[in-house]
Amino acid sequence: MKTFERASDGQLVVTLLAGEAAILKMILTEIRKLIAEPEADNAATQRLFPRAYLDPTAEESEADFQSMVHGDMVDSRIHAFDEVWELLDQGTVDDDEAIRLRFDAAQEERLLITLNDVRLALGALTGADRQPDEDVDVVEIEDLAGDVLDWLGAMVQEFVDLLLSETPTTGIE
Repeated sequence: MKTFERASDGQLVVTLLAGEAAILKMILTEIRKLIAEPEADNAATQRLFPRAYLDPTAEESEADFQSMVHGDMVDSRIHAFDEVWELLDQGTVDDDEAIRLRFDAAQEERLLITLNDVRLALGALTGADRQPDEDVDVVEIEDLAGDVLDWLGAMVQEFVDLLLSETPTTGIE
């Protein structure tokens, strides 16, 4: 079963099993809670909102930058998470236990960003985005978390592959 297909009217059709939609809603809810905290400082927020200034002597510049844009970046992500969650909630299960959802162009863009954000945040929280030789104290990733990360990665890859297949080529080799 393909997760992402293009309808004849151009809208994106997303097909998920009911259990997949439930898992995605649960993950969206949990990651949203982590990034919505006013003073959130955890692996997920550090991954989704990296520092603009890496130089340790630029703390004042970093603080100025964060005060200007961080709130808007958080609000934008929360809005996208909420929109995707609501669309998942509106889906109805059909005879083959699948939920089919339609996304317009703007929703489609937010869906891709949200899926990737969730994948990145979950990877950061579980330590999956760390190099094996990094000397950090992380909880071992359970098989289920690894499976969810693989599933999210495969979804993002399938979505990107669909978008790339629709991109016109220039003929230049």
